[in-house]
Amino acid sequence: MLVACAPAAHAFTVNIAAATPKAIYLQVGVGTFTGGNYNSGGAPGTNTTINTVSVTVPAAAVGTGAAQAMTTNSASGTSFYDGSPAPAGPGWYLEEYLTYSRASRFNDANGHKLALPNQDVEVVAPTTQIIYLGQPLANGAMPGFTLINTSLAHVDVDDGLNNAALSSRAGFGDVIVGPFLQLPTLSRADGSPLLTQRIEADISVPVEGMRLAALLTAAGLTASNSEANRKLKERAVRIDAEVVEDAQRVFSAGFEGVLQVGKRNFARVRLVHV
Repeated sequence: MLVACAPAAHAFTVNIAAATPKAIYLQVGVGTFTGGNYNSGGAPGTNTTINTVSVTVPAAAVGTGAAQAMTTNSASGTSFYDGSPAPAGPGWYLEEYLTYSRASRFNDANGHKLALPNQDVEVVAPTTQIIYLGQPLANGAMPGFTLINTSLAHVDVDDGLNNAALSSRAGFGDVIVGPFLQLPTLSRADGSPLLTQRIEADISVPVEGMRLAALLTAAGLTASNSEANRKLKERAVRIDAEVVEDAQRVFSAGFEGVLQVGKRNFARVRLVHV
């Protein structure tokens, strides 16, 4: 026989002083909101839906202190406090992401493993995002701008051939910056989010010059960067008569040379500051 005893439930008391902030918004479950979100002056309503959070504890885990996953029947994935990328309203925000990746196999265009002794790569790529969110407009929309940069802090590649086939380079990536307008979240009749929209215009600012694939496309030798990358893999690209394959090679102002794709396509280019 298994007997489980539940401890006493806990209650919390919060004293609210007559000072800023003068309002507290608490949403439980899906809820109902009309007139936009909380920041834009929307009003909470009464929703008859009752949401629950539950957990099933296996008999063997009782009393062990092992963490158990909880589930809910709530369909809400967005708070009615929305209207900004972060939940604190207008102001400045700094978000940092760190990506770590490893791979031990490279495939060709047909999905077959490359014929290399080793195929190991390790990458650490931090992404930094700076956000400014302005005061809400009359219609609840919130203007702002964002700046994003992803860099390669660490890259390690081993092809078993002293990196004759595969190469890598760490460095500071391009900067993406632009203004945006975060529109109010549209809700269904039950209060759950229906549509969230943002109008944004981004500009990519190269910080190290122009990469080879982009240079080939700008010179009119390839129709796109994707085609340029394919030509590089095919060893069909030459600079001043020498075959090049590094798609990540960067060219800065002052570079001058003859680019060649295939046997008949040539272009003399010179990069200058504008």
